[in-house]
Amino acid sequence: MNFKIILLVLIAYLNLNATFSQVTFQKVYPGITPVLIESEIMQVEDKGYLIGNIEELLRTDSLGQTHWMKKFTNGSFSVTFTSASSAQSGYVLVASHYLFKLNYNYNNVWIKDLTGLTGPGISAGLYTVRETPDNGFIIGGGITFSSIPDERFLLIKTDSSGVVQWSEVYDMPLRDNFAFLTLTPDHGFLLCGSSWSLINPIPLSDIVILKVDSLGNSQWSKHYAVLNTSSYGYHITSTSDGNSVLAVSRYPHELLLKIDSLGNVLWEKYYEVELNGAFRWVEETSDGGLIVAGDMEGIDSGFVGRTCLLVKTDSAGNVEWARELGGYSDIWAGCVKQTDDGGYVISVRRPDNAGNDAIGIIKTDSLGHTNGCLEGVPIVTVTNINDTVINVPVTDSIINVVSFPMTVNPPLIGSEITLCAPVGIKEMETEPESGIYPNPNNGTFSIISYSHPIQIFRISSLSGQVIFSKDKICNNSYECKLNLPDGIYIAEVFVNGNAYRSKISIIH
Repeated sequence: MNFKIILLVLIAYLNLNATFSQVTFQKVYPGITPVLIESEIMQVEDKGYLIGNIEELLRTDSLGQTHWMKKFTNGSFSVTFTSASSAQSGYVLVASHYLFKLNYNYNNVWIKDLTGLTGPGISAGLYTVRETPDNGFIIGGGITFSSIPDERFLLIKTDSSGVVQWSEVYDMPLRDNFAFLTLTPDHGFLLCGSSWSLINPIPLSDIVILKVDSLGNSQWSKHYAVLNTSSYGYHITSTSDGNSVLAVSRYPHELLLKIDSLGNVLWEKYYEVELNGAFRWVEETSDGGLIVAGDMEGIDSGFVGRTCLLVKTDSAGNVEWARELGGYSDIWAGCVKQTDDGGYVISVRRPDNAGNDAIGIIKTDSLGHTNGCLEGVPIVTVTNINDTVINVPVTDSIINVVSFPMTVNPPLIGSEITLCAPVGIKEMETEPESGIYPNPNNGTFSIISYSHPIQIFRISSLSGQVIFSKDKICNNSYECKLNLPDGIYIAEVFVNGNAYRSKISIIH
């Protein structure tokens, strides 16, 4: 190997394993329907992402490049992608009153219509699904009966095939709006949301948390509130110390609330950032701290707009850093997750180029940066506070819910707009199913698949710009001749629904 090749390979190694060890980007994905609900996002097996909204399900690779977007409709059927589980080699999602399972190739395994949730005098919505220790699923939502118009919390337990095992409705003193649930160490569940206030005049609201056991029996319920303020609990997560943290909107700013297994407050902090804001999602991070996503109103060049807010705290809620992301538009956060490369990915609702609401994804590095693109540093003021905690009675009622199969054939839709180009590459940590020979090369090389036919082959620059793309190859080998300048590129080979990436050096 001559000196030029050694130097180029060394530069590639240093750049890609240091400067480019974490991918960042910001993208928006217009569909054909308005985005009405923020949604959960998850990182899938090949380091890409799965995300959806009221009717659309989007699958991207690790650089945010679209693999596909599907419209899930069948008559009145519309899917709200609010949660997913990798149970039994696939993903499980919930809709308004539907539960469906996808395999790792994103084909339908089964779809169940949960009857008993619709009909004369009944209106229900399912918002959260999680896998349970017995490989079944727990589904949380809200239900309203015309005879008793106040909404109530709803919980449904199924087995691994989506067959209903039990279902319960929980009646607390006032109108309750369900938001999210989490599993607890004793195999029970914590449900959170909001309720008409017990210490403030209606229509102000309190945070409400309900604890049930593994069979759905209620154990305790509490209101958390302060005078003359309205609060809404958006998301709750269990932490590694056996406790739980709640992300809250408390007008006009944000709140984190940590409770023990009995609902006692361990600490509570109020975060003030410019104008009105809300925390929408909280997760524990690998260092034992917390990552919180929300949105806030602020003033930029005299313009008042809403932007995404990302805050990293230690385990006690003390701020380590905070970022404004996405620019000042009409941006609403949905969910944040820590990714395999140590960064963070956030689902958002934001306008596309035509001003219509669309799915958005923001991918940051471990410090919340997106390479300086559409980001800022807000000033965050943190105050320790103490809520009034009120125990409230709960009445459990059995509701007859059964499931039966249905079919859906979703068409492909959607497009992609890059707001901040991808920067950084992290190679997949899997045994490769393909290879590129020779490497380095002068622009002429072969791609060989050791197992299945090649589906797609792409060459991208280090900034993520696709330079060459060939799909529907359908052979186990493909010869490529490219007229590219000397440099380092990223080669992507899609085989059997999986993406494999490697660096490729072109030297003439």
